Amino acid sequence: MRYLLIFSVLFGIWNTIQAQTNATNQKTNHSDSTVIREIYNRALSEGKAYENLRYLCKEIGARVTGSSEAQMAIEWGQKKLADYEINVSLQEITVPHWERGTKEAFWIRSENGELIKINGLALGGSIGTNGILRGELIVFNSL
Repeated sequence: MRYLLIFSVLFGIWNTIQAQTNATNQKTNHSDSTVIREIYNRALSEGKAYENLRYLCKEIGARVTGSSEAQMAIEWGQKKLADYEINVSLQEITVPHWERGTKEAFWIRSENGELIKINGLALGGSIGTNGILRGELIVFNSL
């Protein structure tokens, strides 16, 4: 999340940096710390970082790796950077993508040998058992 905030802040202040850099180039007697302070002050007063972060979180939503929301965030970020006149090129990467499968059926053998069918779901990233798993069962009667 920290990197996302930093990334959004950079979005919000790019135009400010460009304008400040141009102004700095015209004033050759500014020190680096003065320029950085001016950029910082303008970013706080004129920046769009919080709005960018709000849009990314509320409008695009959760960006799970490999999801359509993650792709939307990439495309939004590319367009936003292009709007700030930053050259961007995307690179192909391979990421793991997991989607929950269908509901599975489980059978429990009671102490008297009776099979009882229950519905269940495996946790994401669980190791496959080829259909057989033996172990103790813990029952929760309520949450």
